[in-house]
Amino acid sequence: MSDEAASPLKILVADDQETIRQLLATRLRLQGHQPVMAGNGLEALELFGSEQPDLVILDVMMPELDGFQATERIRAQSDVPIILLTALDEVEQRIMGLNLGLMIT
Repeated sequence: MSDEAASPLKILVADDQETIRQLLATRLRLQGHQPVMAGNGLEALELFGSEQPDLVILDVMMPELDGFQATERIRAQSDVPIILLTALDEVEQRIMGLNLGLMIT
């Protein structure tokens, strides 16, 4: 086995709230990762195509495209891991996320 540390991940974070994006970016940088930030679903899709992230973190409730719509478009081209963040606790949203093959936190 190698003692090498895991290489840093490029992580796309999409949330319409600047404070949440900055909080996540700070935590990711502290862990040695490279955050790429988007303020809405369309911007997230553009950055996904150009940046080729290793992981995607999407807020469910975003302007332009919500997290579910962005996930569907990402899934059409990639099986990259996606985490959906939501303040909503509706069972229907959790089921929708699970049907898309996601972990919802």
